[in-house]
Amino acid sequence: MTVDLLKPFYENSSFSLSKPYSVIKDKIRLDMKEKSVHFHKFLEIIHFPKGAGIVSIEGTDYPYDSGTLVFIKPYAMHSYKFNSFPQEFVLFELDTEIFSQLFANAVIEEKICKFLYKFFCIHPVQKIDGSNFLNFISSLSGDISECSAVSVILSLDGYLENLLIKKEDYESLFSKIISYIYNNYDEKISLEHTANQFGLSKYYFSRRFRQIFNISFTGFINKIRVEKARDLLLSTKKSVTEVAHLTGFSDTSYFIKVFKKFYHKLPSAL
Repeated sequence: MTVDLLKPFYENSSFSLSKPYSVIKDKIRLDMKEKSVHFHKFLEIIHFPKGAGIVSIEGTDYPYDSGTLVFIKPYAMHSYKFNSFPQEFVLFELDTEIFSQLFANAVIEEKICKFLYKFFCIHPVQKIDGSNFLNFISSLSGDISECSAVSVILSLDGYLENLLIKKEDYESLFSKIISYIYNNYDEKISLEHTANQFGLSKYYFSRRFRQIFNISFTGFINKIRVEKARDLLLSTKKSVTEVAHLTGFSDTSYFIKVFKKFYHKLPSAL
């Protein structure tokens, strides 16, 4: 019998799993076109062997199709629109709080913290070979012992490690990101949009950007914009408002504030 999606996707935020993790393999009903916005305190990893649609996570829409893996963080607001059938899914739910309650063990706590750090760094929707994830699911047993708990966390941690960007790829990737910013500084670009453009989690992207450039993403864009604005003010007779809009600032007052922060003078004083 097909499981109603209301079973795994609880809208009641007070719901909690009865054990540290659970797995559901099933199909989505043909008459179910969407699943409304909801959240829960446990994390989810969902593999779609078949089907296509859109998953909205914290206000951002991500298309998915056959072979896609979706990572849902604890308490993240999310919803689904199902565009094609048949839709099959393999759902893995994990409640790290239950792990901590069952096993008051410093080693497990440390491994959970490392795993969660990586989970929050992962881009939420990835089109990759799901065989490793399915192998992990197949390896799970009903034994919820301390040994099996450590094994589950270690397996997931290793799996996520393979999905994160390798250190040797940072330079090439962030070089492309900087080029993207320089080519689009006059457009409405945000941290989240840029992270999605390059397949990164916004949390991971924000932290890594600051580590590499010693400045926030927003600070870097503002720096580029006021540099371009200064050049225009010195080389043309355009007004401050015109220059603000040409360099990506929709609010002239904010432009003046940012300009003064970088150059310690008003743009009209140039």
